Amino acid sequence: MRPGHDPSPHLLLVEARYYGHISDLLRQGAERALAEAAVTFEAVTVPAPSNCLARSGSLPNLGSSTVLSRSVA
Repeated sequence: MRPGHDPSPHLLLVEARYYGHISDLLRQGAERALAEAAVTFEAVTVPAPSNCLARSGSLPNLGSSTVLSRSVA
């Protein structure tokens, strides 16, 4: 750990809403778990892959249950 840096993580939640009621429950669960772990976070909503990218031909239709993630330092 570098001096002067907070060791607790700050996360980015990325939500791609496809089924609203399921997305709401997943977000609530994630926020509850992060709060219990005393982790701070920010959240953004992006278009679901099957709503935009698959139609544009950029990606194959991945379906609503596929999670794409990348670690952010």
